[in-house]
This record gives sequence, structure tokens and C-alpha cells, in this order.
Amino acid sequence: MTGIATSVFDGLPPYPGGKRRLIRLILALINDALPHECWRDATFVDPFFGGGAVSIAAKAAGFQVRAGDIAERSAIVGRGLVANSRHRLDPRHPLRFLESAKTDHLVAEPAILRQLLGPRRAFARAAWLALSDQRDAGLDRDLLAIVAIKLILRSFPLSLPNASDAGHVVAGDYDRLTSARTSHYLRHAPVTAEVIVRTCAAVNASVFAGRATFTKGSALDLLAADADVAVLDPPYPGTQSYERAFRLLDDYLGDPPGETNPYSGSSPPIDELLDACRHIPLVVLCAGNAQMDEEGWAALVGRHRRVLKSIAVPYRHYAAVASERKNATNCEFLILSSNEARR
Repeated sequence: MTGIATSVFDGLPPYPGGKRRLIRLILALINDALPHECWRDATFVDPFFGGGAVSIAAKAAGFQVRAGDIAERSAIVGRGLVANSRHRLDPRHPLRFLESAKTDHLVAEPAILRQLLGPRRAFARAAWLALSDQRDAGLDRDLLAIVAIKLILRSFPLSLPNASDAGHVVAGDYDRLTSARTSHYLRHAPVTAEVIVRTCAAVNASVFAGRATFTKGSALDLLAADADVAVLDPPYPGTQSYERAFRLLDDYLGDPPGETNPYSGSSPPIDELLDACRHIPLVVLCAGNAQMDEEGWAALVGRHRRVLKSIAVPYRHYAAVASERKNATNCEFLILSSNEARR
């Protein structure tokens, strides 16, 4: 359980809200109720795939994994790194992006390119043209897209493409930035052949043998089938929606704008979600404290299932997005529950 190689996470894009930091604790919770030696015979469902850390860890731990998400930015990772167990990327393929970076094309370009400095913008533009020409190329396209996503997101502080100061950087107006933000933009501007090869190696490290599928669709549809374990990690209510945070990246990937996920709102349908899990023996719910404390979340779960254990995990936001006072009280909650009769 704790022997999962950290390299399996290397290929994942740095999407905020991921559970890479908490995944070992999540697996330890599951192990309390379902011993590790039983995992190879168990089905693990991850209906809020996001950046993929939960699914890729479950796959490495031996589960039969069934993952899903509604966003194309997540589906690319799910198909390319979790459902895929053998196909790896030839580093020479994305290197061709550099060769074509100066080619002129009379096409409407995605807005995110205007938020990138010259060297990275040239690469991202050529990558976008290549991906646009390969919409039916299967795993090769997905793996190439992951390389592009990783390199693009690295350009932005906190990996958020909607960073409000990116335009100042492109305009050369560094006086309006803090020194830390200026340093980040300049440090991550170049995209060289070495950077591309290193990124390809990281992506390939996340491709390994295992049993997993990925389905693009709603969480409730994915939960309808039989499973032994489910980890529910919906967007936390009261936080910025992923649709807003990643609008520019979604446009780059050719995914049309979608409605804000209801789980990001002030009244997320958690009761409906838990009711959809009534046939699943073990469920771990991940939640935040923006709107409700640990006791409140445990009581909500307890209306549907027997709560076995609840854990509060302190965490810090980056200083750029949260005050010291808020960081002193930030918590994430992990709530393990069973569908056995409540006692």
C-alpha cells in the first residue's frame, strides 16, 4: 500500500484540488475496512477523476479501477494514463512541435496563447495545431495533449490559466507583479528540446500495467454499476469552479464551455450522490470546510450510511490566494462509511 512508486504520479498535470498529498491516507483508511490482500479482487470506482491521482494510485495498488469525469481535460488524462497500460510516447513526436513553431497559420487561435511568453507561446501554438489535426489519433493524441497541458500550466502561478497578471507579463509590465510572481513567469518561459524530452519521460512514467477503464460522463452514471469501494472527491462547495479556472485550457483543448458543476455551488447535491452509492460497501467522501465543519459532514453522510471513521487534515493554500488567518483554519475531511446497517 505504501510501496506505490512516486514516479507513477509524474505524468499527471498539476491540476489544483488533486489528492496526491492525501492518497496514501485515503488508501490507509480503506485498508482499515478492506485489507490490502483483498484489493486485487475488488472494484474501485472514482467518479470525480479530476487530475487522476486517486485512480492511478488505486491502479498501482492492485484494484480493478473504473474512473470517470465529465471534463475533457480530465478525460485526456484518464484515457492516456489510467486506462492505458502499455502505449508510451515517442519523445521525437512532440519535438517536432519545436520544428514547426515558427510556421505561420491563418487560423483563429485559442485565447490562452495570448497569456504565454514568446518561447512557450510558440510551442503551445504548434502543439495546438498538431492536436487539432489529430482529433482521432487515440492514445498518441492524448499523450501529446498531456505533455502540452503540463508545459502550459507550468507557465502560470498555482497552475491556474486564469491568473490575472499573465497579461501584464506578456506586455512586459513587470512593475505590477510581485518579485515572486515575476520570477515564476521568467523561470518557466523557455521550452527547449531538453524540457520536452524530460516532460515526455515523466508522462511515460505514469504508464504501467494494471486494470482500469475510463468513461467520460456523469458521476451518477458511473456509480450505478456494482463496485466494492468508491472514493468521492467532488468539487468543494464555496470554492472557485473548475469550469471558470480552466476555461482557457478547455478552449485550447477544443472543449466547449460547460455549465458550472453543481457541486461547486452553495447547495451541492451530496445527498443524491450518497444515495447513488447505497449498493457500494465502502465509500470515502472527501470534503472541505469552506461551508461545513467535520461534524456537519459526518452527520450528512450518517443520514445515508454508517460512518466508520472521520479524519480532519489541515492544509495550507498558497499565500497568494489565502491569508495566514485562513490557512490556520483550513481543513479537508476524509469520511469512511459503510452501507451496513447503521448502529
